[in-house]
Amino acid sequence: MYHRTMTPLTTVALVCLALATAGCIFDTDDGDDGRDPYTARVYRVKPGATGGDGADWSTAFGDINAALQAAGAQDGAAEIWIAAGTYGPTSSLDKSAFINMVDDTGLYGGFAGTETARGQRDWIANETILDGGGAEHVVIGDLISGGTLDGFTITGGNHSEEGGRGGGAYFVIATAATPPTIRNCRFVDNHAEQFGGGLYINRSTRIVNCDFVGNTSGTGAGLFMHGTENEPMVVANCRFLGNGNDEDMNSGGGMEIWSGGETTVVNCLFSGNRADFGAGLCLVSLSEADTTTVCYCTFAGNVTTLIDGAGGLNASDSDAGVYNSIFWDNREYYGPRETAQIKGRNLRIRYCTIDSLATLAATGNNAGDPAFIDADGPDDIYGTLDDNLRQSGVSLAGAGDIALVPPDVADLDGDGVLDERTPVNLANEMRGGTAGRGAY
Repeated sequence: MYHRTMTPLTTVALVCLALATAGCIFDTDDGDDGRDPYTARVYRVKPGATGGDGADWSTAFGDINAALQAAGAQDGAAEIWIAAGTYGPTSSLDKSAFINMVDDTGLYGGFAGTETARGQRDWIANETILDGGGAEHVVIGDLISGGTLDGFTITGGNHSEEGGRGGGAYFVIATAATPPTIRNCRFVDNHAEQFGGGLYINRSTRIVNCDFVGNTSGTGAGLFMHGTENEPMVVANCRFLGNGNDEDMNSGGGMEIWSGGETTVVNCLFSGNRADFGAGLCLVSLSEADTTTVCYCTFAGNVTTLIDGAGGLNASDSDAGVYNSIFWDNREYYGPRETAQIKGRNLRIRYCTIDSLATLAATGNNAGDPAFIDADGPDDIYGTLDDNLRQSGVSLAGAGDIALVPPDVADLDGDGVLDERTPVNLANEMRGGTAGRGAY
């Protein structure tokens, strides 16, 4: 696949080009992280700036960590606005971690360097790259009180030591802490030896509108989340493309979730990921309180080379509900049979379209061809940025069940109503009040 031969920054450039040309509309709501932009102190960072205090763009910091130190030294909420450019470690001392977040502080990329309000930024046009240059972690969030990471491309993390985790970003959240929010970020070509090559998180978190591309790790190559009992975790409107490998009994090529509470995965796309178990998504239940829901997701072209390893979704002792989703052309040793699409002893699978459907013909499930426009793109490789996994007009996937759609706890449409059923698709297009199937 492309990410095994291209340089990280080449892949980063392709991610940006694909986002700009694919017609995707990403969430731009900047007010849902609990931080009041009118009262938070703002520090600004621009590439090449020197000697400033961050109070204005004309006196911006040139170093992100200098701005973080200033924010950490003052009481109350703070925001750091970071202008477009590439930022990396400045010395060998940065090799353990390039950026260390501080409590109650939001990091926002995507600024041109002239804005007077956060909502004026364009994080796609003004790409802000955090390149770890081989650091063990590009970003560390060891947090007690909240935090936001929003609008960055994160690449070049490599925690290669035994037990390594969180090469791109490593979040360790204290008990009863305000959960962080991670949105509008791209995790590209990062590695961790054991958990979470792109991103590792140990507690309740919201991850919204993020891409995980070409990351590797033993468990949860793109994203690894470890929840605790009765704490909600949300992954919404994310893409997992070409993550993982099939070496050393790996699991969760795109994402792996160890859930002990209420977990929601909605409007997500898993394509071209590889692992021995659950190449797209691997679910592990830690508690009887686990109430995981997977809804409006598309799994296509994910691969395991094992027998019964489940290329699409593999669940271990999880009674998750899997609804209104598509599992198509995922493969294992014997090809794209039913167990290559989805596997789990206690799963509640309803209104899903499943390739090679056999024993899972429960309520609303079918094997109707979703007729993707071009599932593996012009390059004929799943999990690359030219794939088009929208359904064409001749799709036979059928309708979903609106009663099974989870609430819009991530407020994807930005209307402030969190108890409505998720109203938009992966591209933030309104679904029109009826339930379809798949991410789009």
